Amino acid sequence: TVRGVVMNPGGRGGGGAESRLRQARDRWPAAAAAFPVVALVLGILLVVGLNPGLRAEFLLAWGLLWDGEPEALRGWLLSHGAWAPVLSVLLQVATSIFPPGPSFLLAIANAMVFGPLWGSLLTLGSAVLAAAICFGIARVIGRPGVERIVAPDQLRKVDRFMDRRGMIAVFLGRLIPFINPDLVSYAAGV
Repeated sequence: TVRGVVMNPGGRGGGGAESRLRQARDRWPAAAAAFPVVALVLGILLVVGLNPGLRAEFLLAWGLLWDGEPEALRGWLLSHGAWAPVLSVLLQVATSIFPPGPSFLLAIANAMVFGPLWGSLLTLGSAVLAAAICFGIARVIGRPGVERIVAPDQLRKVDRFMDRRGMIAVFLGRLIPFINPDLVSYAAGV
């Protein structure tokens, strides 16, 4: 029963319109919670994509990240003055949304620009924000796709495992070298 209404009379297998309605209703809170994140990411992509100046700056910064020279990235951040912390956060989020971005160089540049303490705090804060965004995107977009290709009983096993040990699994997954921590955030969101 749901609010006093019998949804599955006769105890049959739970299929049909009632089951699909229940599944859609259960997914709605996660989708509603992640909507602002997805809207923000799409908005930023739209603004950067439509503005040639911003697009050129982003591509320059992305190229500096891939060049692997923290000193060049440091110079680019310093050239933007008070906007440097904001740009650092945006780059961290971009390297997380589009893995595998070389975000470790950004951590080094942050320490060079803002000092060890403030650079570490900026890197940690932006990494947490980026992980939350990746989790939100996967929560909205990833789960329906996975439900189509993974057997329901297998998905229930994974869900039970994540309910019991999800926090420690995500924590350890983010610490294992050679596993992109952003991919762990995406997997946890699914």
